[in-house]
Amino acid sequence: MKGIDSVIRLQKWQVDEQRRQVADLEGLLMDLTQRAQALEQEILKEQEVAADQNVAFIYGNYVRHAISRRETLQRSIVDAEVAAVAARDVLTELYQDMKRYEIAKDRHDARQALKENRAEQAELDDIALKMHRRKKTG
Repeated sequence: MKGIDSVIRLQKWQVDEQRRQVADLEGLLMDLTQRAQALEQEILKEQEVAADQNVAFIYGNYVRHAISRRETLQRSIVDAEVAAVAARDVLTELYQDMKRYEIAKDRHDARQALKENRAEQAELDDIALKMHRRKKTG
């Protein structure tokens, strides 16, 4: 059963690697979301400054640039969400495969133990039968 042990070890490694990838994507998603929120707060501050002072002519350029940044962040967030969902799906499949292999190994081990127990019990029964016969003849 060494082969199945190697397969299980490989599956565990793949599951761990996929978990790291999912965690990295979720971290990226959280970072992008925070950056988008910070940009929204920055836009609100700039609106207040532009309304209070006579710098509205500069605000137009800022807004165009901020909108472009917002759109880029939103596209990045969507891409990260799609990648995270795909990575979670792969993780789920890898985990299910690993569990199948572990269950198969457990069943094999249980059958092997039962087989060994039966062989041991048959040997003990044989010894007991021989001892019983010796008592009768002796």
